[in-house]
Amino acid sequence: MKNVSGTVQKDPPYAGHRHRLRERFEKSGLAGFADYEVVELLLTLAIPRSDVKQPAKELIARFGNLRGILDAQLSELRAVRGLGEVAPIALRIIRAAADLYLRQRAEEKGTKEKER
Repeated sequence: MKNVSGTVQKDPPYAGHRHRLRERFEKSGLAGFADYEVVELLLTLAIPRSDVKQPAKELIARFGNLRGILDAQLSELRAVRGLGEVAPIALRIIRAAADLYLRQRAEEKGTKEKER
């Protein structure tokens, strides 16, 4: 890849890692992923140009697991170095979307059971 001055610029080392994480997910879902790798995969969606392994590991260390991270207050998430302004909000969006999905799924199952 060339930058504006015309010199060749190498891709950052994490670029290939992100691709490998996505490929692993496409092949087998989250099976075999460490907790921090799941968080890392989520963070790649909100943090496009930085290595997210360390922030992911710090989140797991601080909050214990994915549920703890998604339940954390925005102020607590913002205190984690390397997350920036967008990632904490993205994590809240992920939680809200998961809640909505589970609620709609439960409602759909309830409707199907009533039809029987």
